[in-house]
Amino acid sequence: MSACEAVPGVTGDDLPRRAGETTADLVKINVEGAEVQALGGMADLLEQRGPDLLIACFDEESAAKVDAIVKG
Repeated sequence: MSACEAVPGVTGDDLPRRAGETTADLVKINVEGAEVQALGGMADLLEQRGPDLLIACFDEESAAKVDAIVKG
């Protein structure tokens, strides 16, 4: 039997504010196939300053999608 538990989420755009910062210098993403969604949740942060990104991509397809987003 498996249990289901609600976990509060936060977007990448919200993280610096929650830490009392205005931006981030480096963002590490390791989300097992949800890289595109993670980048979508930090669109404002990426446009604002463009932090350095360290992204572990799940597979080649995810890597191609991430590459297209990051390179614009």
